[in-house]
Amino acid sequence: MANLDTAPIEENFKALLRYVEKLTYTPSAMTQEDADAVFAAGWSEQALADAICVCAHFNMVNRLVEGLGAGRHHTRDPMRKAAALVAEKGYPTLVFGD
Repeated sequence: MANLDTAPIEENFKALLRYVEKLTYTPSAMTQEDADAVFAAGWSEQALADAICVCAHFNMVNRLVEGLGAGRHHTRDPMRKAAALVAEKGYPTLVFGD
């Protein structure tokens, strides 16, 4: 996503995505105000906790893949298929199956 501010998504999702973006790039700069912005957008503590877990999982896996050099040997096709599955059925289906 090139520009979150102009992305064609609901405003409440933008607040959550801003949170995980900051968590990814500058985790030591996180403040209560960041969480409060997510809550003000209508998200619950559980939703924020879930987003944090998903963010942390993807950050860890990306670092493992890149650190082990596996990312250079794969095409993007499997990633596109996984992204389509997540978009259609959600993360639990990707992790646990149907």
